[in-house]
Amino acid sequence: MRGLHIGKGGQTEYRLGYLPRLIKDIEREDSEQRLPHVLILDEINRADLSRMLGECFSLLEDRNQPIELPGHDESDRPLKLRIPYDLYFIGTMNLIDQSLEQVDFALRRRFFWINCPFNPDAFLAAAETIWATTNANRTWEQVSPDFHQLAGAATALNNEIRASPLLGSQYEVGHTYLLDAIQFLKDELASRPTQRLPYLWKRGNALPPVRQIWRLSLKPLLEQYLSGLDGPERETELARLETTFLQEPERVE
Repeated sequence: MRGLHIGKGGQTEYRLGYLPRLIKDIEREDSEQRLPHVLILDEINRADLSRMLGECFSLLEDRNQPIELPGHDESDRPLKLRIPYDLYFIGTMNLIDQSLEQVDFALRRRFFWINCPFNPDAFLAAAETIWATTNANRTWEQVSPDFHQLAGAATALNNEIRASPLLGSQYEVGHTYLLDAIQFLKDELASRPTQRLPYLWKRGNALPPVRQIWRLSLKPLLEQYLSGLDGPERETELARLETTFLQEPERVE
């Protein structure tokens, strides 16, 4: 929003933050012709939201209703702020980040809430885009069937996590944890340039790229989720989830 800074003469002065400056830029455009603007606040719960949003908190729903801000501008006039109707706010957050700031009910009612669980199509689209930049001497069409199986393995794993009495749907794994398979497979192909199909599973057994995802990405994450359990109970649950993920799944179409 704004903050106090030391001016050129040594005096303290208010300086506008990003949001008021963005609004000024928007309002310079013709309201009849301009496109909607979107401000994305990534991992919004990593900030003290009341302090971050400050005086604009109520303006999220009272659009085009100006309010006066504390302090004055260079001409000693009160500063005013209003949020136009065509400025949209998108906040992202991970609900299991319990150590971070929580979103209070006053702010919750000013947003629509959309759950974004693992999406095989989103994973495959991202994987295809990244694969095109790898120069791995394999086309996406060649490796695509294996990545469809990886999407199936992730779906099976998330089904088990969702049904687990020790975890639940909020602990499902997102697709970004699986994208490391691209680099792991690229490294495997570099060390074995003549390798042919299959790339990620063979006769029902997970090959090194899939095992690396489990060992380096998924297992440490799930261990932390289960850290409050007794050792044997935690290890039993991890072993069950590992079996689910590493067994060759049905291909996701």
